[in-house]
Amino acid sequence: MQICFELSGEHRTLPTAEACAALRAEAIEYHQVAEQPGVLIVEICDGGVGRLGLVAERLAMTHAIHRVITTTPTAAEEIIETISGADLSEFIDADQTYSVRVKFARNPWDRESSKSFGFSHRLLPKLEAGIGGVVGSYGSRADLGMPDVPFKLLLTPGIGIFTTILHTVDRSSFELRKPQNKPFFYPGVLMPRVARALVNLAEVRRGDILLDPFCGTGGILVEAGLLGVRVIGSDVQERIAKGAGMNLGYYMGDYALIYQDAADLSLRNGSVDAVVTDPPYGRSARITGKGSNKLVADALSEIHRVLKEKKKAVILYNKPLLDLLLHTGFLIVECHVQRVHRSLNRYIHLVEKP
Repeated sequence: MQICFELSGEHRTLPTAEACAALRAEAIEYHQVAEQPGVLIVEICDGGVGRLGLVAERLAMTHAIHRVITTTPTAAEEIIETISGADLSEFIDADQTYSVRVKFARNPWDRESSKSFGFSHRLLPKLEAGIGGVVGSYGSRADLGMPDVPFKLLLTPGIGIFTTILHTVDRSSFELRKPQNKPFFYPGVLMPRVARALVNLAEVRRGDILLDPFCGTGGILVEAGLLGVRVIGSDVQERIAKGAGMNLGYYMGDYALIYQDAADLSLRNGSVDAVVTDPPYGRSARITGKGSNKLVADALSEIHRVLKEKKKAVILYNKPLLDLLLHTGFLIVECHVQRVHRSLNRYIHLVEKP
């Protein structure tokens, strides 16, 4: 069965990486079929469909998860012809209601995909009506408010993807958890959607232990804890650690915080299932009394020590750490770059302890 992820466009590479990591975290076997601007199509076994709801609950950089009915050329006449030739009886019964929506799937990081590739927006209502006529021929009735079966056509520069929507992602919940809305606020922290995506990259599962040794106000820990992950945070600034406790206590009841240097953790070897962290750099690193390079090198050694074998860590920094990570003993899995502003990039390193 082919499944389509309707991706957000807030980052060039993270949405795809997060979707794939979430599938692996929920033990859904898949192989990638195609990636077009704004969409990812994968093939999964039928047994994995029932767990896609768990994937949707995890995701931050996906709008919806769809089941692919058919793919089409992007010319309007060919779209109607292709959908008319598809057997929709598997997807809708005569006593069910339906809706049809058409959307351009774009990646704003790709100039070509940000255009309408020769397809006029004025044609979209006519196209929706034409597809609705095909669906209505099965005896069902249109309902644009609360349909039993929502159909959607995602238009990309390469293909049109006709789908039914299986699950939508509640992205509004991340807005409610913006840093300024939490009990304790400190500027310069990760936004919740980014933090959740990084937690997903680590492929943690419910009941796993996740460590953030530079936890700050606890944003990463909150996003992990809301997935049922057991969280441990540490920070060398006592006031910030207390603030993290306020935020964690607001969202969950079970967590552990340590007022401690990340370069000298009081945790046993191989005791955590994942690490996700955003170490301080530049002036912020001086709080520890160490240079930033020394601080990160010592902290990575500790992260490697406490992480279980075959488990993953996500390390952010303002410059690439590939050589240092390899020297510490990690395997590099992925690296993503997030532009924060003109003078700051975040490098997101996904690594594994062999």
